[in-house]
Amino acid sequence: MTGMPMKNDKQSLTPLMSRFVSEYLVDLNATQAAIRAGYSVKTAQQQGSRLLLNVVVAAEIAKKNQSRLDKVEYDAAELLRELLEENNANLKQIYNADGSIKPIHEWPDVFCTGFVTQIDTELIYTGTGKERRLVGEVQSVKFNFERLKRQQLIGRHTNVQAFKEKVILETTNPLQQLAEQISGRSIRPIED
Repeated sequence: MTGMPMKNDKQSLTPLMSRFVSEYLVDLNATQAAIRAGYSVKTAQQQGSRLLLNVVVAAEIAKKNQSRLDKVEYDAAELLRELLEENNANLKQIYNADGSIKPIHEWPDVFCTGFVTQIDTELIYTGTGKERRLVGEVQSVKFNFERLKRQQLIGRHTNVQAFKEKVILETTNPLQQLAEQISGRSIRPIED
């Protein structure tokens, strides 16, 4: 939301505005929220922007978002702890010395909370019919690398701010420098 909210003569939300607020909190996309709320697809972008600037709508979004934040209790420390835990997870922790996969109940929690999404087991046989016998198995583990995207989404919906870059640029204004030099307030080298 950019700029200052506009004044609204009405002090309460219409049903359509209320629906917009609920839909906006789904993905923080004003255009899509306007469409889902029932506004025209053709004017959804303008309607979404207008609604975000509406004082009553903005206040309701802030109120409902704060209510969600209070329920979630997810903060930057928790997110960063999870990211570090996943970053430092060692695959050796889920394998036995012989290369077989340990039973899941022996895995560290980091692997059991969505980091591993699937385990495939392929049995290898030799022979056919009555001569067929199991000679080995191959297990493959699939990891959920989409988890980071989920965490970024969580970060957008909470006060985490872990994925916002803070850039501070120190700039100088050439006109201001010239004015300071003319008025004698600039730093000048000492003349001999």
